[in-house]
Amino acid sequence: MTLTQSVKTCFQKYFTFSGRASRSEYWWFWLFCILAGFVIGAAESFIRVASGARGGTSALSAAFSLLVFSPALASGWRRLHDVNKSGWWLLAIPVSLFCLLAAGFVVNQMIMGTVSNIMMETHPPSELNGSRDGSTVIVSFVLAIILLAPLLLLLYWLTRPSQPGPNKYGPNPHEVTP
Repeated sequence: MTLTQSVKTCFQKYFTFSGRASRSEYWWFWLFCILAGFVIGAAESFIRVASGARGGTSALSAAFSLLVFSPALASGWRRLHDVNKSGWWLLAIPVSLFCLLAAGFVVNQMIMGTVSNIMMETHPPSELNGSRDGSTVIVSFVLAIILLAPLLLLLYWLTRPSQPGPNKYGPNPHEVTP
């Protein structure tokens, strides 16, 4: 499948979350999204500089993001079906990112010494302020590994070849004749 075939297919299957998508369909569409995003961003920057406007997201970027959101999600969903995994695994992305941000906030608060009142009652504030011992770094590292694991697993699945033959999600996209 070529880049243009992939983009055409993904837009034709705008809300299609059933069936399977080949690796080339999925990754060519993502390449299109990235390249188009760079072009739109460069055009917006040029327009902002030429007009003297300040930064911020323009309507063009927002419109493009909304335009490709559903086909990108649907192609990822079908791509996971192609390797015999549920599309629900795509939820690992926002869940892991949210947990990483929350864990980062907590670890930052630990490092900066601003912990909850419960900790303040058991330790004098002089012991907590500026505490940067090795345990905080170890906890941070372990949390990052645990929270990044689902993302790495998802990336692994998205890069795997198609499962040969039909599976519970449909026929192999390479074996189907249009």
